[in-house]
Amino acid sequence: MKSISFIPVVLMLAATFSSAQAPADRTLRFQLMSGSAITIAGSSTVNSFRCTSNYVQGFGTVSSFAGSLEKAEVVVELAAQVTLFDCGNGRMNRDLWSALKSDTHPLITYRLDEAIVEVSRITDADSISIQAAGKLTIAGVERPINLVLSAVKQADGMYIVTGQQDITMSEFEVDRPTALLGLVKAHDDLTIYFDLKSTVMQF
Repeated sequence: MKSISFIPVVLMLAATFSSAQAPADRTLRFQLMSGSAITIAGSSTVNSFRCTSNYVQGFGTVSSFAGSLEKAEVVVELAAQVTLFDCGNGRMNRDLWSALKSDTHPLITYRLDEAIVEVSRITDADSISIQAAGKLTIAGVERPINLVLSAVKQADGMYIVTGQQDITMSEFEVDRPTALLGLVKAHDDLTIYFDLKSTVMQF
């Protein structure tokens, strides 16, 4: 069972419990915390821009876990509201929101299809690399996307997940914002940065 994705922490913790031989029928729940952020970065014919949302919602669960990732049922969700992305400039904010069709498609989402824990790249019990395949939806257009993410446990028990992915506006049918009668135009290439913080509960 899979849905919109908050993949990284879910799979990292599943791997951690696997190595610890967790008992069967255990459910782990992960909740995004304040301080989580998604950034969209790009450039135009005159400058570069970074638009960040610090209001990212997400959760995940791993159920019926019996010491093996293959036996775990994963449900994960991640979503960011388009109009909460801030580019540091009111005009740029409005241009971004309009380009991403916030009136009709208010959310950017990612849905998990498959995730692989790269065991050979584990540096210690609380740090792991994850390959995640799923579908990113922007401006109402869904496209497959592959992510490589790093998840690390902090001293306070919180987990930090980071990663980035290059995309283009055109693949999501987004019209590139323009200004000054077309003299200034955004380039097609964008990079999305993930900086997520999560807690974990067992029940």
